[in-house]
Amino acid sequence: MFEQYADEFWLGLFIALVLYGLSNVIRVPLVVKRFYAGLNFKDNGPVVFDVEPFAQSRLLQGLMTRHHYRGDYGGCRVEQFAACSTERRKFTLNKTLRKRNQKIWTVTVVVLEESPGEFCARPLLVAEAPEYVLNNDAVLFPDDEAFSRRIHVVAEDHAQARKLINAQVRDYLNGTDPDPLALELVQNRLIHRRLRQPHDTGRVLQKDLDAVVQLANALRQESER
Repeated sequence: MFEQYADEFWLGLFIALVLYGLSNVIRVPLVVKRFYAGLNFKDNGPVVFDVEPFAQSRLLQGLMTRHHYRGDYGGCRVEQFAACSTERRKFTLNKTLRKRNQKIWTVTVVVLEESPGEFCARPLLVAEAPEYVLNNDAVLFPDDEAFSRRIHVVAEDHAQARKLINAQVRDYLNGTDPDPLALELVQNRLIHRRLRQPHDTGRVLQKDLDAVVQLANALRQESER
């Protein structure tokens, strides 16, 4: 009965996919640019994160961005950008490596007045997890097994890291967000990294800005106790 419409269906589906792809390539960057303009953020152009103050960051190692936005938000100096591997355009026959290089991340940074300590918290439920799990001594959270099963934390000062990653921070990282989240405190910067979807624009970006400013305030308060 419906066989006569099969060709039209597949043609319509193909056109819809093409239009969706064009929308992501053309419309989304313009919407994102307007979003940052509305916040009075300045685009500082391309950055490769192999220099200070980012050189010591585990989350930004090997990444770059074409548009590094900075400004004031929620009473804090913040930075936000889409980051990808510096090897993104490099050809490789390794399928796993190729897929990893194609990933794009939304990175949100809050600049703190002073550093309350350092740690790096990364998800366990991702393909890259064995690389950092096997090479680092994890900070243990014996009173929060759910968090320990989801997030791998490394720090030189384990006691200080447990203090900073309090219940509010753990609840956020251990939440129901479908995208794996990572959080790092290095020098005086709180760095938040989330896998970026092709359609992510203002609402999602602002959600990260709000969340990271709140986390920065929680860390600041915890360090003052």
